[in-house]
Amino acid sequence: MNNGALGQGGRLFGRKAFVGISTPYGTVTLGRHQNLLYEVMYKYDPLTLNPSYSAQAMDTQLVNRADNSIRYGVQAAGVTFAALHSSGYDSTIPDGANVPGATKIGHEMSATLMYDRGPLSAGVTYDQLQGSS
Repeated sequence: MNNGALGQGGRLFGRKAFVGISTPYGTVTLGRHQNLLYEVMYKYDPLTLNPSYSAQAMDTQLVNRADNSIRYGVQAAGVTFAALHSSGYDSTIPDGANVPGATKIGHEMSATLMYDRGPLSAGVTYDQLQGSS
């Protein structure tokens, strides 16, 4: 506000920005998403609202966002499944994380499975980040 520069690394839409379609078979969205680690961590971390001691304060990868990503999610009978792929999650790489000839640089792949019904709630996530090295 003081100098006219955009926040969130100079992005016009720095937090989440996506478009998609929802059907009875699930929802597909394209854009900038919160990673799936965050979705599970936020639900199960008892200190989420404490900025000093929460899991996100201890490991910033838990609250990353993925640029150029596609996300699929579906919910049925207390089970939630989601998968995400990003071809440019690491905005610190020049030219938007797309490096010619290096197909793994800047990619993120993740999947999550959660069960939440009655007194039982559990979740697991797999997340693979492939940065610049």
